Amino acid sequence: MPSLFDLDPSVASKRKSKVNYLSRREQEVLDIIYGQGRATTSSILEALPDELSRPAIRSILRSLEEKEQIRHEEEGKRFIYIPKLSRPAARRAALKHLVNTFFDGSASSAMVTLLDLGGEDVTDEQEARLQELLQRIKKARRS
Repeated sequence: MPSLFDLDPSVASKRKSKVNYLSRREQEVLDIIYGQGRATTSSILEALPDELSRPAIRSILRSLEEKEQIRHEEEGKRFIYIPKLSRPAARRAALKHLVNTFFDGSASSAMVTLLDLGGEDVTDEQEARLQELLQRIKKARRS
């Protein structure tokens, strides 16, 4: 999964140099933090599929803070790590990066590919939303 670079076009260029890549481990830790909502070093260590030392986790957490992916709060002697972006904002940024990287910026190409992968599980509500979006696109093209 890509990192969350293009949060807002006005700040993207400032952040892109800082946040242009997450290592596999950084992404793994970030996924755990998103899954837990709020995480401690201990809870991250417990959630990892393989062993990693406490200093290694702290290093990864520092890196994620420097890359502006997470922040921390102090509770007594413990640090609680929290994602800087909401899940929907993170999802949107990750999809934007995916579309730009693998589909040359074409959201429609990405959508077609996603539907090819698993369109049979689209609910009636989702289908109605897709129809609505397609109608809006058609209307915009005619204008």
